[in-house]
Amino acid sequence: MLALQRLQLYGGPCLGDDEAAQLAVNCTALVSLQLQRCQALTATGVCSIIRHCPQLVELDVCGCPLVLEELVVSKAA
Repeated sequence: MLALQRLQLYGGPCLGDDEAAQLAVNCTALVSLQLQRCQALTATGVCSIIRHCPQLVELDVCGCPLVLEELVVSKAA
Protein backbone atom coordinates (compact mmCIF):
# COMPACT_ATOMS: atom_id res chain seq x y z
CA MET A 1 0.00 0.00 0.00
CA LEU A 2 1.26 3.48 -0.91
CA ALA A 3 1.27 6.20 1.72
CA LEU A 4 1.27 9.97 1.26
CA GLN A 5 4.85 11.25 1.45
CA ARG A 6 4.63 14.87 0.24
CA LEU A 7 1.97 17.47 0.87
CA GLN A 8 1.66 21.21 0.19
CA LEU A 9 -1.09 23.30 1.76
CA TYR A 10 -1.24 27.04 1.30
CA GLY A 11 -3.02 29.78 3.12
CA GLY A 12 -6.02 30.72 5.06
CA PRO A 13 -7.38 30.48 8.55
CA CYS A 14 -8.81 26.99 8.04
CA LEU A 15 -5.75 24.96 9.02
CA GLY A 16 -5.07 25.18 12.74
CA ASP A 17 -3.77 22.92 15.48
CA ASP A 18 -6.67 20.44 15.42
CA GLU A 19 -6.32 19.94 11.68
CA ALA A 20 -2.54 19.60 11.99
CA ALA A 21 -3.01 16.92 14.65
CA GLN A 22 -5.40 14.98 12.41
CA LEU A 23 -3.01 15.32 9.50
CA ALA A 24 -0.14 14.03 11.64
CA VAL A 25 -2.05 11.00 12.92
CA ASN A 26 -3.34 10.03 9.47
CA CYS A 27 -0.24 10.79 7.38
CA THR A 28 2.62 9.29 9.38
CA ALA A 29 4.72 8.52 6.28
CA LEU A 30 5.18 12.18 5.36
CA VAL A 31 8.70 13.08 4.29
CA SER A 32 8.00 16.64 3.13
CA LEU A 33 5.27 18.97 4.38
CA GLN A 34 4.64 22.60 3.42
CA LEU A 35 2.08 24.51 5.48
CA GLN A 36 2.49 28.06 4.25
CA ARG A 37 0.45 31.08 5.37
CA CYS A 38 -1.71 29.07 7.79
CA GLN A 39 -2.76 31.84 10.16
CA ALA A 40 -4.31 29.61 12.85
CA LEU A 41 -1.41 27.15 13.14
CA THR A 42 0.69 27.38 16.33
CA ALA A 43 3.68 25.56 17.81
CA THR A 44 1.28 23.02 19.34
CA GLY A 45 0.14 21.86 15.90
CA VAL A 46 3.69 21.79 14.55
CA CYS A 47 4.87 19.69 17.51
CA SER A 48 2.05 17.22 16.89
CA ILE A 49 3.30 16.80 13.34
CA ILE A 50 6.89 16.36 14.51
CA ARG A 51 5.88 13.69 17.06
CA HIS A 52 3.71 11.63 14.71
CA CYS A 53 5.74 11.85 11.48
CA PRO A 54 9.12 10.24 12.23
CA GLN A 55 10.21 10.21 8.57
CA LEU A 56 9.66 13.96 8.11
CA VAL A 57 12.82 15.68 6.87
CA GLU A 58 11.32 18.88 5.42
CA LEU A 59 8.80 21.09 7.21
CA ASP A 60 8.02 24.54 5.82
CA VAL A 61 5.81 26.82 7.94
CA CYS A 62 6.74 30.04 6.14
CA GLY A 63 4.21 32.78 6.73
CA CYS A 64 2.54 31.13 9.74
CA PRO A 65 2.62 34.07 12.16
CA LEU A 66 1.74 32.10 15.30
CA VAL A 67 4.56 29.55 14.87
CA LEU A 68 7.63 30.72 16.70
CA GLU A 69 10.79 28.61 16.37
CA GLU A 70 11.63 28.90 20.07
CA LEU A 71 8.22 27.53 21.09
CA VAL A 72 8.46 24.61 18.66
CA VAL A 73 11.90 23.65 19.95
CA SER A 74 10.83 23.84 23.61
CA LYS A 75 7.57 21.92 23.08
CA ALA A 76 9.16 19.22 20.90
CA ALA A 77 11.92 18.51 23.44
